[in-house]
Amino acid sequence: WAEIYFSNPDTTPLWAQSWDPARPAETPFGLGSSSDAMSALGRAVESLRREGIPLDARWGDVHRVVRGEVDEPVSGCEPTLGCFRALSYERVRDGRYAANRGDAWVLLVEFGEIPRAYSVLAYGQTARDDSPHFADQASLFARGEMKSVAWSDEDIARVTLRKYRPGEDVRR
Repeated sequence: WAEIYFSNPDTTPLWAQSWDPARPAETPFGLGSSSDAMSALGRAVESLRREGIPLDARWGDVHRVVRGEVDEPVSGCEPTLGCFRALSYERVRDGRYAANRGDAWVLLVEFGEIPRAYSVLAYGQTARDDSPHFADQASLFARGEMKSVAWSDEDIARVTLRKYRPGEDVRR
């Protein structure tokens, strides 16, 4: 309903209290128009019924990470709705919605005596669906998990699959 409410150009004001630079963590808040909000909710219910999605469907039953053999529930929503995990979705054949853009690369770094980092590439390292790296991190992403990032020379050498130098013929 929120996407319908916020996309209605006639809803004014959108918020009961608009954004205030003096109170950035507290504003905006509240709905500007309860009648427009109720109308948007009604349209959202109609849309779900039309699409065959039960009104009590769990988010993850409808919103998924679908990549290669991976098909798992995922959290997240459009960034305009204030989600920490920003994702957009496209409808797929079976009526569910697959994440198709958003938080594609997530990196956390801990700066200590020895830095540590964790990352995940939601949509893989390649767009080639015949590659083992097409969906190898999709399950991690769907579950909200990350992998350790190789930091030291030894760690990098341990996980290196192939070395490449610009200008090399890679067809060998």
